[in-house]
Formats: sequence, structure tokens, C-alpha cells
Amino acid sequence: MSMEEPNSTNRLEALADMTATVDAENPSMEARQQEAAEVAAATESEIAAKQWGMFMFTLGGFAQMLAPELKPVYSEERCFAWGQQANAVAEKYGWNGPSAMPEVALIASTAGFFVPSWLVIKQKLSDHKEAKEGTLAGKLALWWRHRKAQREAQREAKRAQAGAAEVLEGADHGVEQ
Repeated sequence: MSMEEPNSTNRLEALADMTATVDAENPSMEARQQEAAEVAAATESEIAAKQWGMFMFTLGGFAQMLAPELKPVYSEERCFAWGQQANAVAEKYGWNGPSAMPEVALIASTAGFFVPSWLVIKQKLSDHKEAKEGTLAGKLALWWRHRKAQREAQREAKRAQAGAAEVLEGADHGVEQ
């Protein structure tokens, strides 16, 4: 019987290994539901982290228009890592994700068109200050200079009127005394 005891023990251990393997390959319904819930939570968390990261990436794109040397600072990888941290804080405090702020996305994307356009047009105008009148850029530059001169003349006229009004008001006070 002493021979059978180790053999029985070996058989039981082999059976336990087989049972563990079968259980691992075929988890229970509860284990599958728990795993599915964990995967869904991880997926939702990853989506939210990507949304937060895209928010920072968009803001970084705006900053890069003004300072292109910031491109490595606002890389997709760094923004996603930031998004993971931002999402953790948002979950802790029950904040909505950046997808609840479409206005910010609209402003940032509009700035993505407006800022580069303005910078290029401004540069073109300054490049063509002495441009020929026959070119479109030259005409635009002349129009811009004329418009600026008109505005300055209007400001000077208003200042002169305000100064004259003060002088007249002071003269009226002097006559009353």
C-alpha cells in the first residue's frame, strides 16, 4: 500500500492540474461577465483618455502655430499620457470628459484656420509695402495703409474735439465766476 499512496497522490495532482487547465479554458459565467465588465471599463477609460489627450493635442496644435518649436512637447504620445492622467482626475471628481465641450473644439479648429491665415496675410502685406500698384498684393497693401491712415485721422479728430470741448467748458466756468 505504500506504493499506492504516492501513485494516488500523483494521480490526484495530475487530475487537479487537468481540472485547473479545463477551468482556465472554460471560465464560469460569473468570471466571463466580470472579465467583460473589466474590458468594457478599460475600453471606456482608454476612450476617455484619448479624448482628453486629443483636447491637449488640439491646444498644442494652436500653440505650435505661434511657436513651432513646441511640436515635440505636444506629441501624440505625450498628449495621450496626459490624457490618461486627466481622465483619472476626471473620474475621481465625476467630471464630464472633453467630448462634453464641443465649443472648445470648434474654437480650436477655427483658430487652426484663422491664425495661420492671418499670419501669412500680415507677412504678405508687410512684404509688399513698396509693391507695385498693379499687383493684387500691392493693391491690398495700399488699401490697408490707407485704412490705417483714415483710422488714425479719425482718432486725431476726436482728440482735437475733446480738447476743444474742454477749453470751451473751462472758458464757460471762467465767465460764470
